Amino acid sequence: MSFNLEKLIREYACREDLWCDEKLVKYDVLTLKSHNLMLWFKGLLRYTKLRKILISLNKIEKLSREGKFKLKEEFEDVHMNIEAFIIKDSGLEVGGMIQFGRSRNDQVLTDIRMYLRDEILKIINLVIKLMNVFLRQAEENVSTIMPAYTHLQPAQPSTFAHWCLSYVDTLFRSINRLNEVLKRVNLNPLGAAAVSGAALPLDRELTASLLGFSKIQENTLDVISSRGEIETEALCVLSLLMTSLSRLASELILFSTFEFGFIKLGDLFTTGSSLMPQKRNPDIAELIRGKTGRIYGYLFQNLSILKDLPSGYSRDMQETKLSLFKALEIVESTLKITSELMKTVQVNKERMLKVTEQSNVTSTELINLLVSRGVSFRQAYLLVKELIRKHGNLASMKSEKLVEEVSLQLGKRLKTKRMVSSNEIREALNPKTSVELRKVTGGPAPEEVRRMIEHRKKEISVEKKKTNEIEIKIRNNLETLNKLVNLVIEGKNEEKVKARVQALIARSRGSRKYT
Repeated sequence: MSFNLEKLIREYACREDLWCDEKLVKYDVLTLKSHNLMLWFKGLLRYTKLRKILISLNKIEKLSREGKFKLKEEFEDVHMNIEAFIIKDSGLEVGGMIQFGRSRNDQVLTDIRMYLRDEILKIINLVIKLMNVFLRQAEENVSTIMPAYTHLQPAQPSTFAHWCLSYVDTLFRSINRLNEVLKRVNLNPLGAAAVSGAALPLDRELTASLLGFSKIQENTLDVISSRGEIETEALCVLSLLMTSLSRLASELILFSTFEFGFIKLGDLFTTGSSLMPQKRNPDIAELIRGKTGRIYGYLFQNLSILKDLPSGYSRDMQETKLSLFKALEIVESTLKITSELMKTVQVNKERMLKVTEQSNVTSTELINLLVSRGVSFRQAYLLVKELIRKHGNLASMKSEKLVEEVSLQLGKRLKTKRMVSSNEIREALNPKTSVELRKVTGGPAPEEVRRMIEHRKKEISVEKKKTNEIEIKIRNNLETLNKLVNLVIEGKNEEKVKARVQALIARSRGSRKYT
């Protein structure tokens, strides 16, 4: 068997990277359109050559949409594949110009930032969708009593709606982090070339405007050296988001067990056993939890790559792309599946209430009642603790018996005759009453939960509007770019086209600042 060393090296260096580059074709085409328009506008590229380049780029765009533009390993990456196509389509004299004034270094950075920008906006919308599912569950369970836990032990009475809202707030923090990353992603690296820019009058602001970036990333050495940094920051935020989804999955698994019996998951999200017919295994929730570790792995992979690289470009940086792209794929699918999973959750209200009543989670209310009678908190705490040790579940005792016990302890230990009534004890130990009293801001009292639901709806609406505005402004700038391309392709009078280009550029520049 013959051994082809050249083929082995090419596959080792390019095969995985081309999987990522398939996703970058449309962004590379857009980047080339903006760069070549800028070269022409600055007098660095002849109009006739520009037209041929843009015609070829439109052909690539069409073929890519149809799934017919396939990247070949012999051309190494998306940039050289596109250059090879243009040279074949328009000749070396024309196609050989698309590398002028740029490098693959700043080109790939621009492509990745445009791709990541779109993916972040997509993820924000998916998070918003999941938050709305939680809000609908909360609205249906404002008065559904359940115990809240610390150390996985019943702690205080709460509601399922309050639990749902806790995840809404958790997810909001992820949206805030994503927005912060988006601000740093949305900077134009194009024009940095290999590392020191180009000895040409390039207009980096113009390409930033045409590609929908908020502004340029200035220092050209920093631009190239920062490859992998924004990818790693995104992975950090995605890791925290997946941590929240993993924690949710763990609770859904726990709450759906026979021992808890709080919820039932939809049939599509559980599987049976090959041996035991009674099983309903929460496989999808377990996979959510398991895939989280892969995102952590991608994050640490990138950190390990970047920790000791010198300034400028090193090929190691290529490896930071695959980890980001794989992570984005997992996070997006996980958010979609989690939203659908949460829609199927059926709440067992009776079971939740029963466990709450049996777990002494209202004992603090009995302490508060005693404090209102002049007993110090610590004395009341010790008294109630002894009652629990002696009798177990206080809620199951007759309130008259408890009055007798409390009275005896008060008289014996605290030398006081101030009594508590059986009705007061009954109300103190009632989970519903206890929850209704927890009106502290952010607490589980139904009226406070309803306020939070309405407030979160408004916040989500504002966030959705803001995300839509960013998407529209990016889309408008890219539409301006394609209008310019079409004007050049169709235009026969260069000066008239240039005047129209100037007007469109002015309009684009005036409307692009939105970060």
